[in-house]
Amino acid sequence: MVIVDDETAMMALGLREKYGYSYYDGLILASAVESECQYLFTEDMADGQKIWDILTIKNIFASDKL
Repeated sequence: MVIVDDETAMMALGLREKYGYSYYDGLILASAVESECQYLFTEDMADGQKIWDILTIKNIFASDKL
């Protein structure tokens, strides 16, 4: 479990600026990075996108997976 603190919120804002995700998606991504996750499975983010060379987004509905 990750507690959303000031650092997580600031990271989410940075992700919003750098990658163009919403603040709330940025919170999900920031929490995954803080939890040292390698992959984030999602249905609405860019498949294969690397976040700071730490986290890889896997979109379960990406067209090559259908």
